[in-house]
Amino acid sequence: MTSILITGGAGFLGSLVCHCLAQSNQYERIVILSRDWHKHTKLREELNDDSRFRWFIGDVRDRDRLVRAFNGIDHILHLAAHKDVVSGEYDPRELLLTNCVGTQNVIEAAIDCKVKKVLIVSSDKSAAPLSAYGKSKGFAEALAIAAN
Repeated sequence: MTSILITGGAGFLGSLVCHCLAQSNQYERIVILSRDWHKHTKLREELNDDSRFRWFIGDVRDRDRLVRAFNGIDHILHLAAHKDVVSGEYDPRELLLTNCVGTQNVIEAAIDCKVKKVLIVSSDKSAAPLSAYGKSKGFAEALAIAAN
């Protein structure tokens, strides 16, 4: 059984990916990991309770939760990120914890669980970054490259 897990799967980009995956037969099991029950419920309804989807509440900041979620997963699409540029300037620590530490947690948990492939999605703001957000995504890219 081929499986994929999407971090931030109930967010804006994650929900678009889920709708695309619902139209294909590429995966037999699609696991959505995010922090928001409300968004999970809304997306589950939009997908008509498609039985291929599994719903996992969790946070990329919690490495132990990731290890549990990644068990038996073939592919990971890492979309979870703190993306608000303005609030990130006021509280860059949140960017650091979610975008950098969270990405490192995804990498380490994927290695521990022998996940075959991990795709870490970044941002155009990481190229010549001017904001704390762009810098955090650039650092997350560096972590992914180093882990490769």
